[in-house]
Amino acid sequence: MEWGKYGIRTVGIAPGPIADTEGMTRLSGGGDEGRLKELATAIPLRRMGFVADIGQAALFLASAAAAYISGQTIVVDGAACLYTPPFVPEDVYAVIATNRKAKL
Repeated sequence: MEWGKYGIRTVGIAPGPIADTEGMTRLSGGGDEGRLKELATAIPLRRMGFVADIGQAALFLASAAAAYISGQTIVVDGAACLYTPPFVPEDVYAVIATNRKAKL
């Protein structure tokens, strides 16, 4: 609010799980590939982010295409912040759905 009158925009980037970073190495128990793949299944886009994904968001925010964006934080996480584990696991749901169709 206070910097806008000077033409200064304030924007932020909130990165999600980014592969090949120190944070993900620590969260995955030392870079365990199996654990990283398991973590990626909880991301709706089904992959870890890349450093380039964050760079592209920064490039967009610095470009003329984002000239009217201010006071916002762009979440770059493959929709991970929106994900909640299903109440019924997918394999259990598949069995229930199959049994229900068989009864119809």
